[in-house]
Amino acid sequence: MTENWGDGKYWEAAGLFLLKWTIGYGLGKGIFFILVWVAFFTALGFIVLWFFSPLPASPERAKGKGWLWCLGASLDYLLPIVELNKEFADFFNDPKRERLYGGQIIYFAVHAIIGYVLAFFVVAGLAGLTQAQ
Repeated sequence: MTENWGDGKYWEAAGLFLLKWTIGYGLGKGIFFILVWVAFFTALGFIVLWFFSPLPASPERAKGKGWLWCLGASLDYLLPIVELNKEFADFFNDPKRERLYGGQIIYFAVHAIIGYVLAFFVVAGLAGLTQAQ
């Protein structure tokens, strides 16, 4: 008899896979593996801000503020609770869509969700919820 997705074994395996590759099951120094993911998504956000910003590179757009600013803005938007600089939050609060465009808006919505998911894994790992009872 074949197993189906309703049995839960595939979902459990997927969950364990995610735990292994995000926080190392929350055991020992494995929790610091999350820093690799934070660095990766910060760099990806930087690329989206720097290389996909419309021209010209004016001071009110991301590329006009410099590469270090773009890196900080990406990290700030990834961290769900911490605000590194109010200027970053103000930049992403763009109701007239003068600074961010279509693909960037979509990417940074996903970027923020990824930040919450990573934070959830860290909290679960630190609380011991990922370890067998």
